[in-house]
Amino acid sequence: NYSIDFEKFESECKKDENKMVILCNPHNPGGILWSKDDLEKVIKIANENDVVVVVDEIWQDIVMPGNTHTSVLSLDRKLVEKAVVCQSATKSFNLAGLCCGYTIISDPEMMEQYKKTLDVMRSNAVNVMGLEATQLAFDNAEDWLNEMIKVIDTNQKIVYDFFKEKYPKIIVNHLQATYVMWMDFRCLGLSGDELMQTLVDKADLVFTDGRFFGECDGFVRFNLAAPTHLIKDALARLDNLLQEIYK
Repeated sequence: NYSIDFEKFESECKKDENKMVILCNPHNPGGILWSKDDLEKVIKIANENDVVVVVDEIWQDIVMPGNTHTSVLSLDRKLVEKAVVCQSATKSFNLAGLCCGYTIISDPEMMEQYKKTLDVMRSNAVNVMGLEATQLAFDNAEDWLNEMIKVIDTNQKIVYDFFKEKYPKIIVNHLQATYVMWMDFRCLGLSGDELMQTLVDKADLVFTDGRFFGECDGFVRFNLAAPTHLIKDALARLDNLLQEIYK
């Protein structure tokens, strides 16, 4: 699992060159839900150092059973009045191709600056299909979302149990949220390039390279948003490969 190093975070906020922090909640690729206490600490430290907090809550609806997402918007209003919150229906309802999201800013002055910047960038409007689809999804598709979450939860348990029982040195996280599972393959002793190429060549699997997210050589992100039989098929191919190279 992962946690926030608040001592390091505060030291970074104190640096003059740092003006903004982007916090992903739920976290991608970690699949973590930050607690109310975590969120309050982040924002308090940022506020004390005049650092703007931008919170990406795009995964907020995809929460595994037994877990709860805490939105920054649920915190004390005075604490978060300088925060910027980004949300969208695109992850929850597979609408990314319609390119429609929205931003919530409580501070009037900051909102005005934001609007002026969008005007300059010519990004001050959304397409009609995206707008309509977003409203329809939030108003009418809750049942579909709940069924989708059940499938993701089933898939993540299958994947977790597979590695725990057969390849325990490969570390995978129990998802709290999102539909992507973070996996640590460093025990195989392969470089990032070797790992990704081996998965493609010998198992016909294309995961997201962990290096896309930073200094994460040997990690991959497994997208679980698929029918369960496809996840099982992927694990069968992975099993054949790991029987040869697992150390």
